[in-house]
Amino acid sequence: MQPDLDTKNKNNKFILNHSIFSFVLTSIGTLLLLIQNIIIARFFGDSLFGIFSFIINLFLILSIFAKFGIENLSLKEIPIISSSNQKSKLKGLYYFSYFRTLIFSLLICGFLAPFVYCSSQFDMHFRLSFQFIVIWFVIRMIVELLSFQLQALNKTISSRFSFQIIPPLISIILLFINEQFNFYANTLNLVFKILLIGYVMSAILVVIIKKKHLFFPRITKPEYEINKWMFNSYQFMILSGLLLCSSKISPLILSIYYPVEYVGYYTTVINISFLTSFGLSTTNKVLASKLSENYSNNNMKEFQANLTWGARFGFFISIILTIPLLLFRHQILGLYGENFIQLSGILVILVFGNLINSFCGPVGLSMIMTGKEKIVIKFITVSLLISIALSFILMPKYGLEGLAYANCLGIILWNVMLTIYAKKKYNY
Repeated sequence: MQPDLDTKNKNNKFILNHSIFSFVLTSIGTLLLLIQNIIIARFFGDSLFGIFSFIINLFLILSIFAKFGIENLSLKEIPIISSSNQKSKLKGLYYFSYFRTLIFSLLICGFLAPFVYCSSQFDMHFRLSFQFIVIWFVIRMIVELLSFQLQALNKTISSRFSFQIIPPLISIILLFINEQFNFYANTLNLVFKILLIGYVMSAILVVIIKKKHLFFPRITKPEYEINKWMFNSYQFMILSGLLLCSSKISPLILSIYYPVEYVGYYTTVINISFLTSFGLSTTNKVLASKLSENYSNNNMKEFQANLTWGARFGFFISIILTIPLLLFRHQILGLYGENFIQLSGILVILVFGNLINSFCGPVGLSMIMTGKEKIVIKFITVSLLISIALSFILMPKYGLEGLAYANCLGIILWNVMLTIYAKKKYNY
């Protein structure tokens, strides 16, 4: 009985420590990203910030196909392979991930290029900056992959620094330097050059510092399971794509009805509203590898204990963040500019949807880490289609509020339905 209690206490301590590290570092990274976007909005103006937001949303959606589910595959497979000490297979998975992410990222950009240069729908700023956007996108995908691999190895601090702290921190410094010395005119080209430098420096630092964890130089022959990894990552790609589309497709729909400046306004509100489910997202990143390990070892008691603890901790953090976010919403939006304040009501709607997401806990993660991602895909697909349909129905009549209500309902639908299903079917 005592060993079980000691194991439980040790496990709880591990999750608590890593959740706190994850929360603190992700908070810093999110704050840096908000500061970066505030600087861009202030220095470059509403119009250019709107174009910048449109491009970011577009490429984040395209990143679904570039990553092809490799991030969730890493979180699921790396802990299992590591626990069995199969270093050759682990090296094979790493190399497979790097090569495929690079190739798929370039293919996506190659597919997009004819539309950018030949279609009148794309802004001239976009065309002139496209080559730097492509390089930024490819490097960003590699850095994000490295971050997920480090998290799968429980290297929480390294994972957060590599993707969420170093790039925006360097961008902020370079933006201030440019503003003070006026080296270049404020153009979209300049923005993506600065973002690119941040990700390149982060990639170099990760490779230098964490080389032995990510490349295994002493192991000469990697072992591959390409068919298995491709099939599993395909399902994760669909799932990641649905989740990303549910949050990023709204600004693209908005661009059909409103000027480009409103894409920037609405994107900013979406990003701020995500702070409500911040506790859940940071806890999920820590829980993922532990849940996968528990399930592979058939330790369902510990699996359930980790899941319950993570849900409570995540929701507690979300409540703490939601209160000041609602009380000071006008002041927070005002940091970006006066025009952003008009969407404070929209922020309240989206915050409510994300709070419900946090209340339901890591139900989606629990299903994914136990091989039931197909069920999650079905629920999210239905919710996303309903949300998109409602967006086109409500927006012409109710404007931005109609779009926000459609987004909110989509978030609530899949979370509540999946929670009820998981509780009845699997007692998660």
